[in-house]
Amino acid sequence: MQKALVEALDRAPMGVAIMRDRRILWVNERLAQWFELAHHLDGWAPKTAEDIGLAVLFAGDDRLCVTRGGEQFWLQRECAALADGSEAYFFQDVTENVRIETARGRLQELVNTLHTKDSETGLLNRNAILQALEGHVSRSRRYGNALSVIRVTLQPPRGASLPETTLREFAQEFNAQLRWADQIGRLDETAFLLILPETVRTDAEALATKFGAERVALAGAEMWRIDCAVASWQKGDDARKLMQRLHSEPYGPKLS
Repeated sequence: MQKALVEALDRAPMGVAIMRDRRILWVNERLAQWFELAHHLDGWAPKTAEDIGLAVLFAGDDRLCVTRGGEQFWLQRECAALADGSEAYFFQDVTENVRIETARGRLQELVNTLHTKDSETGLLNRNAILQALEGHVSRSRRYGNALSVIRVTLQPPRGASLPETTLREFAQEFNAQLRWADQIGRLDETAFLLILPETVRTDAEALATKFGAERVALAGAEMWRIDCAVASWQKGDDARKLMQRLHSEPYGPKLS
């Protein structure tokens, strides 16, 4: 029976090692082949993992990245305590799984980049509005055109959440007040970016003030507050510098 068990473990589609007191008592054929251990198996005597270059298999996380034949591959490790006090370690080759997960993550990033709309408001999402800003800044750098941006941040009453219906109302109200050439997008959960081409700072500040005068839908009865910060393109600015200056600007009028 013991001989049959050893044969079964040798044929298992995974690497197997038996250890006791940090010494390897036995490895199956698959693990030996993976790490070219055949020369260690003649007259096998218990050895530490360090003695035979396998320390990486028994340290760190249970998902291991190891090198074999100059190439990296991934193993998933599991351990089971045995009745005689030894431990059985099982190593499953999950290299293909990792490759699939990595490829899927890259594809998801690509999809996120290509998708331009925010699902809750219908406005441009963060990636899309920042890409749009890059284009506007490039034109200003080339032709010297005026360009202003407004960051609008919603401040709900203490303890209140930001419902999807409120976001849609907010988006509709802004779209109604902007010119055809202006663009608006959602930066994060409570902040929006307005891009105003051919607009100097004073006109952008006047527009920010106008939001309060016309009673934006979510400000007022529910005690919402709208904070606006304004920045204008300056010679030498790229989109990153303009956004940095916008974030460092003190908020303008607090509209509620």
